[in-house]
Amino acid sequence: MPLLSHPLPPYSGSYPVGAIDLEVPCTPRTFSNARLRDGEVAVQLETWPAGPISLLGRGYARFARTDSFVVRSVCTAVLWLFAGRTTIPAEVDVPLYGTPAPENSPTTDDPNPGGVNGPGGNRFPVIIFSHGMASTRTNYSHFLGELASRGNVVVAIEHRDGSGPGSVVHRADGTAHTVIHFDSGSVHLVVPGVDALKRLQLAFREAEVEETVSILRTINKGRGEKVYQSNTHPSGEGRTLSIVGGGGWAGRLDMEKVVIAGHSFGATLALQTLRPGYPVAFKGAILLDLGKRSGPLNSHIRPGVPMIIAHSQSWTDGRSVQGPFHGSTSHFQAVEDLVRKVNREEKGAAWFVTVMGTTHASVTDALLIQPVFSCRWILGPATGDARDGVEKFARVSSEFLGWLGDGDKRAYETLSEDGRDWVVHVAPKQT
Repeated sequence: MPLLSHPLPPYSGSYPVGAIDLEVPCTPRTFSNARLRDGEVAVQLETWPAGPISLLGRGYARFARTDSFVVRSVCTAVLWLFAGRTTIPAEVDVPLYGTPAPENSPTTDDPNPGGVNGPGGNRFPVIIFSHGMASTRTNYSHFLGELASRGNVVVAIEHRDGSGPGSVVHRADGTAHTVIHFDSGSVHLVVPGVDALKRLQLAFREAEVEETVSILRTINKGRGEKVYQSNTHPSGEGRTLSIVGGGGWAGRLDMEKVVIAGHSFGATLALQTLRPGYPVAFKGAILLDLGKRSGPLNSHIRPGVPMIIAHSQSWTDGRSVQGPFHGSTSHFQAVEDLVRKVNREEKGAAWFVTVMGTTHASVTDALLIQPVFSCRWILGPATGDARDGVEKFARVSSEFLGWLGDGDKRAYETLSEDGRDWVVHVAPKQT
């Protein structure tokens, strides 16, 4: 355990939590002629999967607009002191709940306590999660683990679009390629500027989501052995996918009801995937702190798709000082107008709520690992207990998932009424 950090707490749900790291080669795609200053293609899709701490340190140095040896070293040292050996409280490469483990595979003492089925019968709901700018998928491990402990299969994508601090792409031929953060000043674009780069990165993320769904479908069809054999991640995980006939996973994922979710820039991406014509028709969406610097929000939503937009209190409180947002008086107004439009014109069921006592970082592991950062003098008056903040976001997401899964009237009423944990700005009419 790092010198200055706290361990992540256990999960509160009734299901045990496991984790598998997968990095699977896909057909390479280039999304534009954009190139870095050294001539390398800026964004190219090679594999679907966080990088070494030294790489993350270099990436965060770039976010600080410097890449000197001294600054990189300081960033790396700080990361090591505060989070260097923090572990996620989940079993590695264990079978899906209700499945016997293959011989010699690591497993829990009791991999299927209490039965063999997920909350939806024999199949488990699936959530695909997109991380925010300057983040990695592991920054959200506790929030995502909470959702998993409540009976969901959660897939967190490690985006390689240059928006994160850094990541290593492991190719099928054994070579590796480093993707590190870059900004608009580091890329030669046909139409230069931040907005053009954001559009390019969102398009790249959309493709990563498509590849993710494709891999999940392969696993669900009982071809987990193929995915396991294709895994280029150094961990070598995925053996539990290769049980004869895909036994643990075949037919166990409810691919007809996949939910897309994201935080900040990832929430903007998730909203993009709800447009008509996107190759994947998601069942619903969970959008946390929709991006304020991600460009205009997609307002062309596929008719009938439910969503919940949950902002932290600090994200909402900024509405009075932010100013105009792409034609709206503020970001808050743009989100409110979007949700009302979905409920009015698209025959959807959309909520817009503020989760009280939370900040933009509350959904991440940062405040759990370093509670000192929860101090109000650092993050402002909206800051509450770190663990309570994650729990609130997990609860509002779970209530939405409960309503989405079986039309739970109680969940609908809970989401639509102000309470201790959240304030409702817009709610749909119950039909």
